[in-house]
Order: sequence, then C-alpha cells, then structure tokens
Amino acid sequence: MMDIRDYDTALLPYHFVLFFDLPIEKLLIYKILFQGQEEDNALLTYCYVDSNYGISYKAICWVTIQPDGSTVFHRQRRGVCMLTLREGSISCKADVLDEAFMPSYADDAEEIRNNYGCSFPNKERYYNRFRHPIYSTKVYTIFMTANHKHENIWVDEQCVNDDGSIMASLSEEPQVSQIGLHKGELVHVVIRDVGNGLYAPFAVLDWMKK
Repeated sequence: MMDIRDYDTALLPYHFVLFFDLPIEKLLIYKILFQGQEEDNALLTYCYVDSNYGISYKAICWVTIQPDGSTVFHRQRRGVCMLTLREGSISCKADVLDEAFMPSYADDAEEIRNNYGCSFPNKERYYNRFRHPIYSTKVYTIFMTANHKHENIWVDEQCVNDDGSIMASLSEEPQVSQIGLHKGELVHVVIRDVGNGLYAPFAVLDWMKK
C-alpha cells in the first residue's frame, strides 16, 4: 500500500486506484451523497487525464475492506459513479492497480477513456533503462509466479500497445517452470512499481488475470 501522492504521476493515469482510510468526515459525506452503506470504507476509482483539470479519479464502486484484510467490491451499487476526485482533493492511503490485473472492470475503464479521452504518458524511458546495450529490442523483464517465485528474462519487443505497454516474445527458456511460458511465446509487458521507488518491466501472466 502507498500514499497516492508518492506515486510517479507519469505512470498513474489509466490505472485503477483503490482509496482507503479516507478522512471520516469525507467518507460520511460521500456515503450520504452517493448511496454508501455502513460497511463501505473504500472506493475503487479509475485514474485518467482530464483536459481541464489534469489527473482525475472517476469512482467505479464502493468497496469494503474486512478486518482480515479481504476486499469486497460492491459493483451492483452504481450511485458512486457520479463522484469524481481531482488530484490533491483528498489525503488518504491508496493502492494502485494495473488495468491488466483487473479484467472484470475492463468495460468500466474503456467507458471512462471513451467519455473523457485518453492521453497516455510516454513510458519509453522506463523500458530504455532495461534494454540490452547492443540489441535494443531486448528488454530485461520480471516474471512472477503465483507462489511469488520470480525470474528476470530477456524478451524481444514486438510491438507497442496504445497504452504504452508492449507485446514481446521470450528470448530464452525460463528456468522457473511455473512461469508456464517457453522461448518464443508472446507475453504482455507493463511498467510496474516493484518497490523502493523502482519502476520496471513486468510480465502479465495468466494467473494474474483471474
């Protein structure tokens, strides 16, 4: 978990942002105005760039974070969709989620992009830090298994997607078999915060999409 103000704003747009530990006064007001229930204590939003206001967060649904840390998304209650937060308008904790890891809400993200436009930041500089010094299409990428084993693998960039992520083929055979891919197979690669202020290429594997 991280404070939204500490996130690199060049990477923030077009990610899902889960706001939690909201100030009590604002949480109560939001509940009154936007059909919140007693158990609601967090908001799932989608970050986009507004042509007039800059970085903004469109609310998608109320969320309940249980005492045991589990998360319940109340997608059936859509009244909160009328709420839009602007950068700097709220001070609380937040968890940033890559769209590739939220397939159930892909339609919501697409609708927001269609309604408000889409201006993705240039992520090329983040990939450049991990390119091979001789073979510039090769990118050193982190692969993570469901049980948190990881391996760094060279991939060969094939194309750049509209959101700045890339499609790439594995240049070598993984040593960790649980990765579930082989040399030559395609993988979706995104830039992700991997901790300690480092942003690195990260492979999106099938288990992350479930």
